[in-house]
Amino acid sequence: MNDERAATTFADLDPKVQSFLGRLDDADVSLLEKGIDLMRHVASAGRVAKWCIIVVVSLIVGLSALGDAIAKIFHWFVTK
Repeated sequence: MNDERAATTFADLDPKVQSFLGRLDDADVSLLEKGIDLMRHVASAGRVAKWCIIVVVSLIVGLSALGDAIAKIFHWFVTK
């Protein structure tokens, strides 16, 4: 559907899509539903993994900056 309009009935679908959907049996529909669920879970896991990586990198940078600041403060007290 390249003309960006939604199909409201089976007859509105492209003939290729009608042919594909017409050949599906119950097992195929079940398999497609499971595949869609799998892709949804993979996408969710990808978002979680992305934010975990961002948090870990932020912690590393933040803790190294904190350690550097503490070392400078300690060095300031020791030299005076």
